[in-house]
Order: sequence, then structure tokens, then C-alpha cells
Amino acid sequence: VQVYDGDGKPQISWTVETSRSPAGGVGGEAYVAWVAPKKQLVAIMQNEAVVYRLDSEEVGRFKLPDGTPNAVEVQRNGKLLMAYGREIIQYSVDGFRYGTVIPYEMLDQGFEDMDITLDEDGNIWVLTDTGWVHKFKNPKKKEWSLKVIERPLTHPRIAVNQGIVFIVSD
Repeated sequence: VQVYDGDGKPQISWTVETSRSPAGGVGGEAYVAWVAPKKQLVAIMQNEAVVYRLDSEEVGRFKLPDGTPNAVEVQRNGKLLMAYGREIIQYSVDGFRYGTVIPYEMLDQGFEDMDITLDEDGNIWVLTDTGWVHKFKNPKKKEWSLKVIERPLTHPRIAVNQGIVFIVSD
């Protein structure tokens, strides 16, 4: 983990100690997530999450019974959203598994992979490998869905800023 200030000056770095060795390649098996309300950084290596303060002190560690996530995002309330193939599951930084918050049935049919992001208003956006974008006001309320590309996407990635959707694939 390497932390830089707003001017690009290195602040601190440390090595995540874990028995897991993420595989390289597109898609990856490692994630970092900044949980602003708690001022904590979560490093996820395969199915293990390690929680740190920014002084590099480890403050928690937990296993992810769902396995290695496809995508990780942090909600404004500090809860983690993790995409697992066909559903999105919510966790807390202490490892509590709230369960599925966006099930397969709320998304398009026939997909196998997805990416998630949040916009500046905290809305949840999902891009599936079948080319559908879904916007949620919250996990229980889908606002709309739109087919944005007709061909299958390999390793779909999405970002949203001020209502503009950015998609990367292949």
C-alpha cells in the first residue's frame, strides 16, 4: 500500500501481510477501498480483507465467505459493496456480512460478470458483461436500465461523473 498527498508526495507505504497471493492479469484479485467515515483503508486479497489506519496499523482482518469479489465500492455510510458474479453483497469493515443487497433478479438476465461504481450523489451504477447499465437510487430502488452495447464485454468497467457514464472493456 502506498499513500500520497494531493501534490503526489509519498506519505507512507507498507506491505499487506496475508497468506493470499493474488493472481495477476486483467480483472485482478486485489482491491483497496478507502472508508472515509472511519478513516480506514481496506486491502482485499482474494477472499481476505485487512483493515488499516493510515499510519499502517492493522485494526482488523476478516475472511470473505463469498470468495474473491469482482468489484468493490464504499458507500457514504462506510459500508462495503462487493460484486460477486451475479449479485452485490454488503459488508461492514468489521467483517459483518449484511447479505445480498442487489440480487440477480434486479439486473439483466444471462450475465456472468459486472462492475459497480457510485456517483457523486451516492447512486449505485452497475455495468454487466451483457452490455446493460443499471442505475439505483439505493440498493432497493432501481431508477432505470439501458442496453449500451450489443456485444459481450470482457472485464466490464464503469465510472460515472455528473451523469456521464464511462465504460471500458477488453
